[in-house]
Amino acid sequence: MPIYNDNRMLLGSSGHRKFIAESFKYIMSEENIAVNIIAGTSTAEIPHATTLADNPHLPLIYVRDKPKDHGMRNQIE
Repeated sequence: MPIYNDNRMLLGSSGHRKFIAESFKYIMSEENIAVNIIAGTSTAEIPHATTLADNPHLPLIYVRDKPKDHGMRNQIE
C-alpha cells in the first residue's frame, strides 16, 4: 500500500473502529457484494475483521501466512 496506516491509532478509538466497519458495510451494500464470512490476516487484521463481522453477525476466520508450528497444529481442510 502506498500509505502507511498505524493500526494502533485506529484500534484505540471505538469511533475509528466503528467508522471503518461502517465504511466497509457501505461499500459492500453499494457494490451489491454478497458476504457470507469475514476473514482477516493473522498478523494485523483480526481486530478490524472482528469489528466488521460483529454488526451483521457474520462468521469470522483468520488466514495465516504459514501452517501453525505449535499447539495442536489444527487446520481447516
